[in-house]
Amino acid sequence: CNAQVADGLAHRRIRGLLFIAPHETRWPEIERLHAQGTPCVVVGGSWEGARVPCVDSDNVGGATAAMQHLLALGHRRIGTIQGALSQPNHRDRLRVYHQMMARHNLPVRPDWVVDGWFPREPVDAVRRMLTSPDRPTAVFAAGYFPAISTIQIAKEIGLRVPEDLSVVGFDDPSSAAYFDPPLTTVRQPLEEMGQVAMEMLIALASMQSENSR
Repeated sequence: CNAQVADGLAHRRIRGLLFIAPHETRWPEIERLHAQGTPCVVVGGSWEGARVPCVDSDNVGGATAAMQHLLALGHRRIGTIQGALSQPNHRDRLRVYHQMMARHNLPVRPDWVVDGWFPREPVDAVRRMLTSPDRPTAVFAAGYFPAISTIQIAKEIGLRVPEDLSVVGFDDPSSAAYFDPPLTTVRQPLEEMGQVAMEMLIALASMQSENSR
């Protein structure tokens, strides 16, 4: 952790740490702090075998619901746009996409799968996917920004949403309500997740304080 946090922990000015969607390169550091007795809670992220308390959304259930929605609309050529696969959340959502396509015996073309939306946006790959002769008729965008960017690119090349292309996103910040057309998306209960994570962190910090007396 950085010097300011280390100093705060050493002088007990910091009684606990809340990590919000940490990159996987930070996981060993978080595990180390937890093992040293620092109250730590991760919100918006989790990883296999984590010993640190984690509060996360149901990425598998959400991705399954998104794919079921597109399949129920009759789509059989479905593409996907994923965020950074360094995050387990996006790996889970991509895995569900492949599982659902295989379960329904649907083909997956390599150019229908675009990943690594961050740190750079692969706009050209999305444009190629949507302009190919056998383009997908629907896209599961496993994030808010990939979803709205897909709709914007579709408009630029003359596709109508949802008439020509169905798009389902993942996450619904307040700005989603102002997008045209309204975005169909999987809601993450972010406020509830934050509240649960803070309650867990406060409880852990209080327990540590009592044990140190």
